[in-house]
Amino acid sequence: MNTVGTFQSRRWGQVTVLRGHYQRADGPVAVQLVTDEGPLATLSVNMYRPECSHDSSRLPADCFYVKQWEENEAIADEAFASGLFVLREDLGTAQSGYVTAPVWQIKSQERAPVERGAQAAEHKPNRCPHCGDWLGEHDRDCIKARRGVA
Repeated sequence: MNTVGTFQSRRWGQVTVLRGHYQRADGPVAVQLVTDEGPLATLSVNMYRPECSHDSSRLPADCFYVKQWEENEAIADEAFASGLFVLREDLGTAQSGYVTAPVWQIKSQERAPVERGAQAAEHKPNRCPHCGDWLGEHDRDCIKARRGVA
């Protein structure tokens, strides 16, 4: 697996993002998150037909379906906010049973944004850590309100 980058998690500390492939060297992209303690989560999910609505192997290079439900919910939000990924709304989502997985694309290091807030507001896939609203759909008044500032 190759290192994509790192980000700081409030709960797990420094998290390293690794990129590999499912099944074989030219298979669908697999993304794992690890810490100094060991494996943390598999961020990607391998979707395939006929069990799923779409097939991971048909995604463009550096794209993957992201598992952002259940145990991955919090860490997926932090991973996206890191600026290492971009939401690919043009590629739709995949469904399997009761879950829906959007497509994220791994950004090259030279294109990763410096400012976390600007990237999150542009793509809106992340939630505000203070109120839970989707970023980009509310303004900074939420933070001021929590601190009692008018």
